[in-house]
Amino acid sequence: MMYRIIPNKSLPIGARKHFALSFAKSEATDEEISEARRILRKQSKGAILSGLSYLIITSVIIYILWINSALTPGAILLLVLIYSVLDLLFILFFCPLKHLFMKNRCCSTCRIYNWDCLMICLPLIIFPSIYSIVLVAMAVIVFLRWEIALWRNPHFFVDKINENLSCAKCDNAICVRKTRHGGM
Repeated sequence: MMYRIIPNKSLPIGARKHFALSFAKSEATDEEISEARRILRKQSKGAILSGLSYLIITSVIIYILWINSALTPGAILLLVLIYSVLDLLFILFFCPLKHLFMKNRCCSTCRIYNWDCLMICLPLIIFPSIYSIVLVAMAVIVFLRWEIALWRNPHFFVDKINENLSCAKCDNAICVRKTRHGGM
């Protein structure tokens, strides 16, 4: 999670697009910039729906565990591990958030790319310990850093304005689009 706060090139472009060093201004026309703003507004609506769906699903799971007297630290740890695996599966194979709510091209252009830390760690707050508090706090810092950067520099997040988010400049080794289209 620390890598997502401190600029470095070891992360894929989607995870570091909120840093100024990952921005390369494209030759976007005024029309493309207006289109980019519309896309970002639409993705922000998708982000809200994604966040709400996550909270509802997680609340239902925790409620089911609670009414069955199975809400234990071990059960929450298992939920966190399941969320970690789902995060990888979403990146590698099929992301329902992308298809249902976000409608973005790929992970590099995803509005909620760095939300995964918070989505994975949030259930840990049910059983506070030094470890869970530190993990959730770090996840909140990553989330806030991401959202503040989006608010301050929305152009960093749109592929029509940030040339580094284009497929031609993609440096993501596990990009499904690249492998499907003969790149890499």
